[in-house]
Amino acid sequence: MTKTNLVVFQSFIFLFLLLSHPAIGQNKDNHFCLRCHSMQTLGYRDAATGGGLVSLYVDSVQFKHSNHRNLKCLDCHNAGFASYPHTQQAKSEKLLCTTCHQNEEKFDSFHFTDKQEELERSIHYKKLGDKFTCFSCHDPHSFRDMRHETNVRQIVHTDNKICLNCHNSTAASSVGKLVPKVDLNTAHSWLPNPQLHWQTVRCVECHTPTGEFNSHEILPAKQAVHKCETCHSENSILLAKLYRFRTTESRQKLGYLKTMIYNTPYVTGMTRIPSIDRLSILIFILMLLGLSAHGLGRWISNKRGNR
Repeated sequence: MTKTNLVVFQSFIFLFLLLSHPAIGQNKDNHFCLRCHSMQTLGYRDAATGGGLVSLYVDSVQFKHSNHRNLKCLDCHNAGFASYPHTQQAKSEKLLCTTCHQNEEKFDSFHFTDKQEELERSIHYKKLGDKFTCFSCHDPHSFRDMRHETNVRQIVHTDNKICLNCHNSTAASSVGKLVPKVDLNTAHSWLPNPQLHWQTVRCVECHTPTGEFNSHEILPAKQAVHKCETCHSENSILLAKLYRFRTTESRQKLGYLKTMIYNTPYVTGMTRIPSIDRLSILIFILMLLGLSAHGLGRWISNKRGNR
């Protein structure tokens, strides 16, 4: 192969890789950033957290399906990131959700200011201070609003994964290095079948204030819910949390019977259908009357036979 042909071939390969890059098709202005930040090994060790690994990797595929997919990187990150190497001033910037989502009417339903206040009351913030932010749990490059997700198990899996990113023995995040390691099976040994609970219930159901929907105030372990009847009852806290909207909507659309058959959530003691309860009581009463009538008939028959 001649030198000219080699150059043409290399140029073709470069062009092919450029056009096939997963970032293309999202927001082309982000390609400059993703040339580096789409590398999974990009990161650094943070001396402030004892050498914890801080990843700078952005999964372009997840970003394409995130709530922020239509934004440019520089919509959130200041102009100092427009050139490389980034200035120290740019790298020292501190972002919060409220940096963008504050005093905007279209985001009122998310209550970002209230969530920030709840976060500052949480056990995480009290122990870690400013090292703990929204982004310690929520990656803005992959965040998806799960409020319209219909698969309850998917919601549970997604939300619990956030907690487990730090609260397990292999946590690699910078915040995870500051979290004391606890054997989750031992800590939850009071639960019957902990694994089943983790597959069907979010950690935040028990570890946030009772009755508050989508609260970011994580309670100390000692204040977490430890009573089975808190969930397994007609007035289950799950109705105000995980199933707050989904249960009501499904019953309105499908009715009680179809909800019982098709809907994912079923919690012993919580999922009650009054009409079936009344029918069960009626059947039980009729059964008692039948047994009583049968016993009375046998007694009368035996009494007559003895005469």
